[in-house]
Amino acid sequence: MLGEGGEGTVYDGDRSTVVKIFDKDHLTRHRKEKIELLVGRNLRAKGLCIPTAVVRNSAGEFVGYVMPKASGREFQRTIFNKRKFEREFPMWKKTDLVDICISFLEKVQYLHSMNVILGDINPKNLMVDEKKNVFIIDADSWQLEGYPCPVGTPMFTSPAMLGKTYSDDLRAMEDELFAVATMLFMIVMTGQFPYIRTGTDGDMVQLIKEGNFAFQYENRNNKDQPEGDWKYMWSHIHKPVKDLFLHTFHREGKRYKKRPTATEWLEAFKAYKSYLRNGRMCFDPMSNDVYPIRNKAFKQDTPIQDCPTCGRKDAIAGIWNDDNEEYFVPRQCNKCRDQQLARLSTARPRSTTRTAASRPRSQPTATCKDCQTSFPTAQLKYGRCPACTAKANTLDPNRLCADCRQPFISYDHIAWFTAKYLDIPKSHSAIKQACPPAGRPTPSPTAKSRSHSQPGFWTRLWKWFTGN
Repeated sequence: MLGEGGEGTVYDGDRSTVVKIFDKDHLTRHRKEKIELLVGRNLRAKGLCIPTAVVRNSAGEFVGYVMPKASGREFQRTIFNKRKFEREFPMWKKTDLVDICISFLEKVQYLHSMNVILGDINPKNLMVDEKKNVFIIDADSWQLEGYPCPVGTPMFTSPAMLGKTYSDDLRAMEDELFAVATMLFMIVMTGQFPYIRTGTDGDMVQLIKEGNFAFQYENRNNKDQPEGDWKYMWSHIHKPVKDLFLHTFHREGKRYKKRPTATEWLEAFKAYKSYLRNGRMCFDPMSNDVYPIRNKAFKQDTPIQDCPTCGRKDAIAGIWNDDNEEYFVPRQCNKCRDQQLARLSTARPRSTTRTAASRPRSQPTATCKDCQTSFPTAQLKYGRCPACTAKANTLDPNRLCADCRQPFISYDHIAWFTAKYLDIPKSHSAIKQACPPAGRPTPSPTAKSRSHSQPGFWTRLWKWFTGN
């Protein structure tokens, strides 16, 4: 005997097969007909544990079926558990997780082409071995023809199926594709749920109904984005894959109701794999780490350094400053910075002779929502540091008014329209502003042009001393 579950017992057959024998309470006519239908369909694909033969007792009665043997361990006990994942597959990179997604999608694509819906997609029904072979088990619950999948997992249930009875209602392909997208997201994010947000009570059903995908996307910021390493992992995902995730999960996304097919996802993940293997396109070496510790580098010329404090490789990436047109390079990595802040917040004053009033108070810090750098809270304005605030209020020089051909809309205004999935306005009149008089360019709301900027204090002092 290999194992015992809620429906029956699994026994070892030969080297490549196992036998599942149902308990008497689960020997229904419905189950018998579905197993016979699966066997008769002659579905064959590597990694699919599909019934290949019906098992009958000495009286000729249906009692179970024969299926191919799976190897490896459940996703729930490997990929979705960081401690066990690092112990089982310590050398795996993001490329390996992408391979897992491709293997899973190839099997799903085949079943969908045969008009079979898996139904109960969840990490306990998927297994993986050290060679990255993926196995899909629990085939007797699949939905085919008029036989529904009688079970389900709330985390992988589409908004349309929530509240329905699995055993009575047939799933639509759109319901299946929601589960497929959720599984893909949780593979590349090693178990994180796509609708997780800060400040929630973890009610999966309610989070799915709300459809608020909180991960940052381009200029679209969400204050509820999960903190910690999750935001770093998300930032390194290949842009086309992030596009599909956002538009699939956000209630205002373009693919929220017409979700990507297994074929579309397969093409996207194959391109993701090619991207990770291309050193010119994937210029940030940390993008291939399963657990990156910082945001993705901005451009190819971004300075990337090892942390001088802890020695972590490629742990520091420069942060672009539009005002200075240069990169700011932090002195230490995010992990060391967080540890230092934690020590400072818990450290006691060494001297006991100084009064409480004379002790310097440490300023509370917060992370800028745009550049993800820590600043004193007093310096932040609407969650942005001074540099990012200046950039947000600057007019985009590449977007010209359709009427006067002058810059007219700020980066912050563009981000607002993008977050609402609205088309970016094309003129002053569209944002209820008047065009400037002919020949007079629209001034920047933040500063004068560089050619008319005032010299700095030390420059003026030097001129005063030299008389120039």
